[in-house]
Order: sequence, then structure tokens, then C-alpha cells
Amino acid sequence: MAALKRLVERSAGQIRFAASISELEAARKAGAFSIVLNMEGAEAIGPGLDGLDRLHAAGLRSLGLVWSRPNIFGHGVPFAYPRSPVTGLGLSPVGKELVRACNRLGIMIDTSHLNERGFWDVAALSSAPFVATHSCAHSICRSTRNLTDKQLDAVRESRGVVGFNLSVNDVRPEANLDANTSLDMVVRHVQYLTRLRLRPTRYIGTT
Repeated sequence: MAALKRLVERSAGQIRFAASISELEAARKAGAFSIVLNMEGAEAIGPGLDGLDRLHAAGLRSLGLVWSRPNIFGHGVPFAYPRSPVTGLGLSPVGKELVRACNRLGIMIDTSHLNERGFWDVAALSSAPFVATHSCAHSICRSTRNLTDKQLDAVRESRGVVGFNLSVNDVRPEANLDANTSLDMVVRHVQYLTRLRLRPTRYIGTT
């Protein structure tokens, strides 16, 4: 937080810290770049969720429940290819309570790195749109980190968004970490995601 504040102060108004919709809209009107505080992996919050209120007061507005490993809230996907994102159990009871608490406080739930069963727990529990800030399509690259078409549909149905992940081992069909990945390959992956966005679909989330 201290480093973020120093960055904002040095920017002479070109970068702003946003913790509300009104602050985002004001920055957009001013032509400034907005930073929304996100935390990837909720380990610092603790089982009693006491840390959540403190982090929210400090400006946290986006939370990834897990990184690519299990914690007390749920199961993150290990980095593996070719493999399904079904890699373990769903959210724990305290993980489900964390989703509800984030909804109450207005903290966005980020499902990137979460395994598929945990994802569907979020879809069933969340009363607010949820997102995947950095994920690609499992239909193209069968990495555990990527989302199936059904998952991508569910994010859209929640009125959430999927942020494209430029890590090329999740973009390339064969999952190679190749620095010579062509722009055409990236564009084809993005086009696949945008075609899914236009597809009319309904889903029913299950716990």
C-alpha cells in the first residue's frame, strides 16, 4: 500500500487509486489511469475473516480466493497440461462464508487460479458479478489454469468479465512457453473468447 501511494503521488494526477465506482468514473473523465487493489490468494485474511474488514478499509476491492495451491478457503489448480481444471474439492465452509462476506462489502471475487468445483461454488453463492482477471480458453489450451466454455459462459451470465492472460503457455494450443509466439495465435484465442461472449446461454449453478 505504501508503494502504491508513492506511485500515485509521483504521477501528478495521471494515476489514481480507486476504491469506488465514483472514483473510477472521475478518473476516466479526467483521462487518468485507475488502480484497483486486488489480492491474489486470501491466506492473509485468516479463518475468522477478521483481516477482511481491515483490508477492505485499506482499499481492497478485488480478491482471488486462492493461488495455484490449496488454502483454508478452497483449492487452486496446479500448473499442469493437458489436464482438466477439476483437480480437487470445492470451497470449504469458511471459503463459502468468505464469498458471502465479499458480496456484503462490495469486494469483487476473482476466480482465476481456482479449480472448477470451487468456481461453481462461487457461481452458485455469489449475489454479485464475478470475474476471472487472467484466464484463457481450455478448449484451445488444455491447461488447468484455463476456463471451460461452460465456465466462460457462467462468468458472462453473472455480468462479469474475463481478462485475457498473455502467459503464452496458457495461450498456445500445445502449452509451450515460447517467446516467439505469434500475434496471430494470440488474436485467434481472443477471437474465440469474443465469439463465446456473443453466444446466448443460460446456466444453473450448483453447490
